[in-house]
Amino acid sequence: MLRRLPVVFTTLEISKRDIKDRLYGVSWVIKYSTNEKIIGLFMINDRYVTGRNAKVHVYPMLNVTTISNVNDLKGDFRIYLSGEETGPISH
Repeated sequence: MLRRLPVVFTTLEISKRDIKDRLYGVSWVIKYSTNEKIIGLFMINDRYVTGRNAKVHVYPMLNVTTISNVNDLKGDFRIYLSGEETGPISH
């Protein structure tokens, strides 16, 4: 039996989005912050999901947030992972 993680979230927001490239299904976006340094992996209990070939998937996601004190953000950035680099990602 899985135990609940003892994580205290300082913020938690859950929103539902349509999946644009699929006829059926939705994407649940969960945004959170915590003061914990390590929280472990999220797991989903989909025992109560029904439907033809119904499944729940959890995908790792990278969220990049750019901020500025005034509305003057310009330029681009790149993401590096395992020796690979994206092209420029512009504002």
